Amino acid sequence: MRAKPLLVLLTAALLLGCGHAEGPMPTPVITAPPPWARPGRTRGAVTASGEVVPAQEARLGFALAGQVEAVPVTVGDRVTVGQPLVRLRTAEMESGVLQARAQLEVARADLALVQASPVEVEITAAEAGVSSAEGQLAVAREGVESAQAAVERAEEQIALAQAGLAELTADPTEHELEIARHQIKRAENELWAAQARRDAVCGRVGRGATEADCDSAKAAVGSAYEAVQIAEQQLAQLEGGPTEAQLSRARAQVRIAQAQKAGAEAALVVVRAQIEPARAAVRQAEAQLAQVQRGASTKEIKVERARAAVSSAEAGVSQAQAALEGAVLKAPFDGTVTTLDVAVGEAATPGAPLLTLADLEHLRVETTDLSERDVAAVEVGQKAAIYVEALDKEVAGHVVRIADEASTIGGDVVYTVVIELDEEVPGLRWGMSVEVDIDTGE
Repeated sequence: MRAKPLLVLLTAALLLGCGHAEGPMPTPVITAPPPWARPGRTRGAVTASGEVVPAQEARLGFALAGQVEAVPVTVGDRVTVGQPLVRLRTAEMESGVLQARAQLEVARADLALVQASPVEVEITAAEAGVSSAEGQLAVAREGVESAQAAVERAEEQIALAQAGLAELTADPTEHELEIARHQIKRAENELWAAQARRDAVCGRVGRGATEADCDSAKAAVGSAYEAVQIAEQQLAQLEGGPTEAQLSRARAQVRIAQAQKAGAEAALVVVRAQIEPARAAVRQAEAQLAQVQRGASTKEIKVERARAAVSSAEAGVSQAQAALEGAVLKAPFDGTVTTLDVAVGEAATPGAPLLTLADLEHLRVETTDLSERDVAAVEVGQKAAIYVEALDKEVAGHVVRIADEASTIGGDVVYTVVIELDEEVPGLRWGMSVEVDIDTGE
């Protein structure tokens, strides 16, 4: 807090008087009171200590590594915004810029080449792709139909073969046997009738009948005899059942028909499996054609990729150029070089501060011990009186900022308040101690 000389002197005089009651009281020395103790002074509700700081201060360094080539400033130099402060060697960076520009030219040439390709060729190719895919699908469908028909034919052959086998292995019914017996009798009757006609015809040879008529009658007898033999064999077959050869042949026909069905079913599975890929190929070809027809053709995709490559190359040029420009550390504002920690030939580390730049033309005050109990009464815009102890001078100012976050000093919670001076003070320097009285209106 501010020293109050008058109050201190008076207090000291009283203490001296109390400690030496027996002797005469010395005459106190009266000195001129400081501004804070002058009569009529209206004291504010909040006081705090502070220090003088620049309006702007920055510890500057490079964002990239490199070797220092030049340091054109020294401590105490006054510089303006944009003025070079430190330069790095830039040979490699300049080469990087040239390489990035060459890559950009290549990307631009590729873009021009892609843009010059004809779209009609792609449309024709896409249409041909659709036709080819549809043809493959049609072939697959025909294969399915053919295989299905083969399966059905094989099933019919199996049914016929099984029916034939069943017929051979089935026992004859009495009705079938009776029919076979009747067929024998009919054949025998026809044989007897043929014999009677033969005897009659051959007996009249030369008397109305010829030898040819006799031979014909004899042939009729032979045919009738064969019919009797066949009828008897059929009856014998019905009564005796099929032979082993007949059964083997019938069973073989069943197995052959079943094998043919298995092969037809396997072929059907194969051709059915070709249907979905063929359909997918048609859909893909149609989508490609639609894409080309909408204008989003392969060419446009390639063009977009080429444009992206150009954008990437442009970004590479910008990045290389930025690195080259970043090799020069420039003043971000008007100010004075207050510290310089770098020399020519040294290596610069990214992020490491090399010098301090401060705006010493515009100074302000920051409080150092404003307590958390008092900060609640402080507001931006309030007037403040600043006492500079080193100059024994009072300056007017006003609050421009109040810290949102507290600091801790010696266990006390304090807040920094920034005060802008309303006038320039000759002799005022960075780091001078001050006492601040903020008029809170309370």
